[in-house]
Amino acid sequence: MDDVSEIPLAFDAHTHLDFPAFDADRGDVVDRARAAGIRGWVIAGADPVHWDRIDAIARATGGIACHGVHPWWIPQLSDRDVRRATEDLWTRPTFGIGETGLDARRADSETELARQEAAFRVHIEIAQTRGLPLVLHCVGAYPRLLEILEESNEVTGMIHSWSGPPELVERAVATGLYVSIGATVTRSGKVRRSAAAVPADRLLLETDCPDQPVRRDERGEPIHLMEVADRVAAVRDCDRDRLLAQTANNAAQLFGMSL
Repeated sequence: MDDVSEIPLAFDAHTHLDFPAFDADRGDVVDRARAAGIRGWVIAGADPVHWDRIDAIARATGGIACHGVHPWWIPQLSDRDVRRATEDLWTRPTFGIGETGLDARRADSETELARQEAAFRVHIEIAQTRGLPLVLHCVGAYPRLLEILEESNEVTGMIHSWSGPPELVERAVATGLYVSIGATVTRSGKVRRSAAAVPADRLLLETDCPDQPVRRDERGEPIHLMEVADRVAAVRDCDRDRLLAQTANNAAQLFGMSL
């Protein structure tokens, strides 16, 4: 694209650009994404130990940082550590609360799932009180996650890398959520049906890089958002660049930012 007018407006709604997989060439990764028209990205917090690193990398790359305790990290932390981390979330500058949520496949027992749920409820309370969006992870627990959100008032946020059944998309949107579609749309019929079902004003696109790559033998990067957009545009029968602009503007609305 030699003509700047041909470069689309795009935004990657969920990345982990802070992960060590990018330490050797993060600048090149960012340059490739910028050249393709990707204006920015969310860097989602997972481990409280790395929250300051996320902030620094978000500033350096032109992204925005969100902070939370990912359910995968709950087993590695004591109840005291989780409590200290969530106490920090009451005042830490951030664009969103999370990554938080439920992952039934990673819970070794009902006790661990209960610990995930307890932390999730605290994240919800903080997000509601601070007027910030939730950044949600959910695997194998969509009905329970939505039940918890439905018990709360005025919830907003996003479910990243949607993997739930298409039949639950309407219910998720009704709770106040945006639905983010990732690279699994390139290989999952269920995710493609879900992508077709999301209202245009609640749809987001992401890479979740470096995880969940478009091609399993590659590291994911923000530039792969274009391939995600190609597949979503195909199932929605719409223009790809218009889809990218719509989802970028949806992200700006959700996170209260300008592009």
